[in-house]
Amino acid sequence: MKLTWTTPNRPHGFLCETPIHLIYRLKGCAPVKELREISNELKAQLKILKSFDRVPEAQLHRVLDEHFKIYDALLDAQDQSKYILINQVAADIIIKSWLTLQERGELLIYAICVMGNHVHVILRGPDDVDKSH
Repeated sequence: MKLTWTTPNRPHGFLCETPIHLIYRLKGCAPVKELREISNELKAQLKILKSFDRVPEAQLHRVLDEHFKIYDALLDAQDQSKYILINQVAADIIIKSWLTLQERGELLIYAICVMGNHVHVILRGPDDVDKSH
């Protein structure tokens, strides 16, 4: 996957045929100080990698994987029952929205897990993804 770097130094890539694990959360669902520390550490590590002429892909994946493990552990450590995604109606809306994207052929979904304060999705781009990116 070719990565591009955005203004806040966050890597972004286009969906391709390689599956990715996407995590997103509700605003305010984890301690801001700890989220900021995790984010600052990731930024520092990415800045080092970005300084290379060519980003070592294996190292980038290790850094991102470790970041997501720490981030996910912080989210899981919170009391999930306090958050609105524990409500089955809310969870169903999220799942249906992802499945709608799959039905439209925009992506392929392997798994969706709705937690009380965050969502995990394992997905990839469709087989006929535009390879020009």
